[in-house]
Amino acid sequence: MEQEWTVATVRQSLRKIRIERGLRAQDVAKVMKISRPFYTQLESGARGLTMRYFLRFTKAFDIDPGVFFEGEPTAVFAPSAIKISKSTIEHRKRNEV
Repeated sequence: MEQEWTVATVRQSLRKIRIERGLRAQDVAKVMKISRPFYTQLESGARGLTMRYFLRFTKAFDIDPGVFFEGEPTAVFAPSAIKISKSTIEHRKRNEV
């Protein structure tokens, strides 16, 4: 049976991507230019995941947003879909103004 994309599966994907990249919530929040508590609320579902913050996440990780909605949800984790490394996140954090 094909799994459908829902806001919950997208949130789960955000968390899985972050963890697989060895990043803390505060690392991702800084790159997204939001607070860590706000990011963790987005990831957990305590706050609604709007398109604005979804797109900030995909931009921070250099992920095509369409990847989240093509085929099975597990396709998001293909190596070609996740291009950013922990060192890139660290570089972006250091170079923020």
